[in-house]
Amino acid sequence: METIINQEIQQAITAHKEGKLEEAERLYRKILETQPTHPDVNHNLGGVLYALGKLDEAIASCKKAIELKPDYVIAHYNLGVIQKDLGRLDEAEASYNKAIELKPDYVEAHNNLGNLQKDLGRLDEAEASYKKAIELK
Repeated sequence: METIINQEIQQAITAHKEGKLEEAERLYRKILETQPTHPDVNHNLGGVLYALGKLDEAIASCKKAIELKPDYVIAHYNLGVIQKDLGRLDEAEASYNKAIELKPDYVEAHNNLGNLQKDLGRLDEAEASYKKAIELK
């Protein structure tokens, strides 16, 4: 059974990488019918949904992945990206900060946090976030 699931996940990832987003969404959803607690599949579905412009569904998938695996750094980061796109800046900031808490050397999270802080007019904080990103890079 696990081999079949792994093959299905690989098919979905391949479709995703090839830009076949509707196919990838269908495959991820099919896997979740039998494996609803698979954090990677929930997270990957969130990425596909984000690319398809289904932002609220993408948030739900990322949150599900985090619920299943609270230390899932990239899911926290991607959740922040989606929240920022929806204008939920406080939530996005919290997600970026959680990603940084879990992985202090996460350059992209520091950079995106800086962008968000800049957008909020908190320039001193933005400068500190950018400097941290540069220091790490």
